Amino acid sequence: MTLDKGDVQSRRTITRVGEKAIQATVTICKERTSYCLKLSRVQIDNQLDHSPFPCILSIAAPPFTEIVEFNRKPLFEMNLVQRNQTHSLVPEIERLTTSTHAIALKIDLG
Repeated sequence: MTLDKGDVQSRRTITRVGEKAIQATVTICKERTSYCLKLSRVQIDNQLDHSPFPCILSIAAPPFTEIVEFNRKPLFEMNLVQRNQTHSLVPEIERLTTSTHAIALKIDLG
C-alpha cells in the first residue's frame, strides 16, 4: 500500500503486519480470575513532510546475536492472577508479572 500526498517525493510505503496490536484476555473460574494484556507492534509515525525521523516510536531492533531467535516479542505484557475469596472482601493477588521490550524513541528538537 502506498500513501500519496500529491507529489512523487511525498510518496511513502505503508506495510501492514497481520498481528494483533492490542490483545486482552480475562479468564474467570471458581477459585481464580486472571487478566492478560499484550501490546505488540505499536509504532507512531511522524505526520510532517520531509522530517528527519519518519518514525517517532518503534520497537528497537534486537542485537545481532539475538536476531536468529527474535520472534516478534510483545512490546509490553502484563499478567495478573487474583484469588477469589468467599470469606473476605479483600482481594488477594496471587501473581503479577510484567515484561517490556526495548523501544526506540526519536525526537527532533530543532
